[in-house]
Amino acid sequence: MGPTAAATPRAARLFLVASALINAAPLWAAKYLPFTDLPEHVAAAATLRHWFDPAWRDPQTYVLAFGKSQYLAYHVAVALLDVDGQHADLANRIVLTAVAVALPFAMRSLLRAYGTDERLALFACPLFWCRPLVIGFLPYMAALPVLLFALALAVHQVRAPTRRRALGLAALAVLVFYLHVSAYAVLVLVAMALTVLPPFPDPAPPRRRLASLAWLVPSLMALGAWLVLSDQEGGPALLTSETAVRYVPQARLGIFFAAWTHDLWVSHLDEYLAVAFWLLFLWLGAQRGVAEPGGARAVAARFAPFACVLFLYLVVPFKVGAGAMLNVRLGVLLALFVLLVPRPDPGPASRWPFLLAVVMLVMGATNAAFQIRGSQRELGDLDAVIAQIPPGARVLSLHFERDSAYTHSAPWVHVLAHHRTRRGGVASMSFSEMSHWPIQYRPEARPPRKSVMFWDFEPCLFRNSEDGDYYDFVVSRGVRDPFALAPPGPKWRELSSVGLFRVFAKIAEPEAELRARRDQGTRLDDLGPCAPEGRAVP
Repeated sequence: MGPTAAATPRAARLFLVASALINAAPLWAAKYLPFTDLPEHVAAAATLRHWFDPAWRDPQTYVLAFGKSQYLAYHVAVALLDVDGQHADLANRIVLTAVAVALPFAMRSLLRAYGTDERLALFACPLFWCRPLVIGFLPYMAALPVLLFALALAVHQVRAPTRRRALGLAALAVLVFYLHVSAYAVLVLVAMALTVLPPFPDPAPPRRRLASLAWLVPSLMALGAWLVLSDQEGGPALLTSETAVRYVPQARLGIFFAAWTHDLWVSHLDEYLAVAFWLLFLWLGAQRGVAEPGGARAVAARFAPFACVLFLYLVVPFKVGAGAMLNVRLGVLLALFVLLVPRPDPGPASRWPFLLAVVMLVMGATNAAFQIRGSQRELGDLDAVIAQIPPGARVLSLHFERDSAYTHSAPWVHVLAHHRTRRGGVASMSFSEMSHWPIQYRPEARPPRKSVMFWDFEPCLFRNSEDGDYYDFVVSRGVRDPFALAPPGPKWRELSSVGLFRVFAKIAEPEAELRARRDQGTRLDDLGPCAPEGRAVP
């Protein structure tokens, strides 16, 4: 292998530790994080944790569907960390913190393997704060440091294969697969590119390099099992459940890269810091203090991982069937792999860019903490809402007010899943209604189906005559009263109003009155909660 960057001094290592911890600190800035899908992941982990707890009675409502899902590793990790069964949210926060701290160190291991300046790992810290995080793609985020660690080992394995390293790589590859298929696709593609263009001189013969990929076999077997064992509605069949295939126009892919990599908050400080981030990176890349070992071939080898992800970014659709945001989430990996390309001057001339990068990192972390705390105030007293809902209840949340003054995503549409996390039961709309989730509803216990998959963004589709009998409570967010038009179906009474939340409990009725009411009102009489001037909303 070519000459590697000099070992980082102890002070520089401590510098990276401090930077990683500062970068992760905003995850502890508020009780509820404004990451859209986060409550669903925590609820899934809590259900796993309490699966054999008779008080929760979850097996009466749900069924384990491990063969259909890829998110097992994340949910199992959170469930295992929730030792006493009462702190799934804390366990999830610990896992996220570990991901944030591990990301720059995983990047450092890859930089070392490629023989370039490992100080560039500092630039991986702010890349944790990306759009996939705030949307709540938590398994995908957890896959990123594991992917980088695996690729670092893969570089060494191509150079000098060993059985011990192959076993470690096999375990990491299976872990990446059971975190997220997108990261796994990148792992396979970059690992194959390593055999064609290894980042060191005098490589082994091609046959030996291909043999060094034997560690991929167990994860490819897991992929095959996922393809075979998933039924016609699960696993990869999710991508064929709808016919629509949507591409992002090529001219807009650059804008999407910037948005998905850096633009989290409604305020513009994150965009300004992103511009400064890349200017500093270009400053470092323009420095030429040492000769390039290996010449143009070495540069091409370091560029290969970026090229692989760029290929996927350009050719993978934005949406295939029910799978969406498939290519744009790769933007953060594009940014991570471009860190491999430059070889900055290792001397004093490069210190200022790194010091300025730390200043920007602190500013970005401070801004993230400020935005998270503001989102917490925007949410209101969720605990007071959940306190009114008994354990095991079936709850429907209708978010007529979804926009946030702080994040670009709708951060609270799944927030009532925290009821399920603490008390079991149902919080709909839930990802358990989707065919790729590891915990799904039993057919006889699933909520009424809707015409769109993510109907949490379409609360106007609620029909009391169709949906009301299933639920015990309805929690709305916004000024609209979902029962103002007295729709046919069960009767509800408002328990309280907590900020933008309104809590409604179903009124128990004698069976004779229930039959009479059902005879009187029909589905066609139900105009829905958003009907203007007496007209039904389609």
